[in-house]
Amino acid sequence: MKNSEILARLDLGKSVAENDTNLSSYFVPTVALSDFLDDRFDIIRGVKGSGKSALLRVVSGQQSEYAQLTDVLLHVATEHAGEPAFKRAFDQIKTDAYVEKELVSAWKTYLLNLALDELEKINSPECKEAISFAQKSGIRFKTTSNYKKIVWSLLRFLHVEKFSVGLDGLMAEFPDAPPDIWTRNDAAVDFTEALALCVKALEMIDKRCWVLVDRLDAVFQDEPKLEAVALKSLLYA
Repeated sequence: MKNSEILARLDLGKSVAENDTNLSSYFVPTVALSDFLDDRFDIIRGVKGSGKSALLRVVSGQQSEYAQLTDVLLHVATEHAGEPAFKRAFDQIKTDAYVEKELVSAWKTYLLNLALDELEKINSPECKEAISFAQKSGIRFKTTSNYKKIVWSLLRFLHVEKFSVGLDGLMAEFPDAPPDIWTRNDAAVDFTEALALCVKALEMIDKRCWVLVDRLDAVFQDEPKLEAVALKSLLYA
């Protein structure tokens, strides 16, 4: 066999960690992993390709192998632009006239919703209380009106955001968030109380919740001026 044929058969994995199916078999544990598992840091810094996404994928995919995570509910958030919770939190932000305070509130709303997604899987009075408070505060949207549900379903199909015709046929994108008139809440949101209720609910079941946020560089890539302020606002949040 020629050397070129041998080289052609070599599989050195994918260039992007999250796309590599064999990542766990050759992932090398580092000090950064230990610090992460022991909850020493909340932010992992590193240049592109340094292994941040690889660490997240290995930990979330093999949580049962790490004793430090036995009491942790993990929620991985990487496809932000496609998440309804993200759209509901940020769709009202005007990219040409944004206010830092609004961005901070949007991040708080988004992150709390991700934690509430985990609490919604648990049937306990404290979890229901946290979710109910978030709904009443306008942090989390959920209508109990059958009429509104029917109307919103119709509006989604009547109000197409994008429509295209290609080789794969017809494609259409529909809005993920309900009309602003249903979700708008001009009253000040008590994020502190909302967070306290989430913490209380987690303490009652002896759990912690980690929201693992990755790929932030792709969130506002089309708005470079907004990106700098938005990421700064995330740290404030």
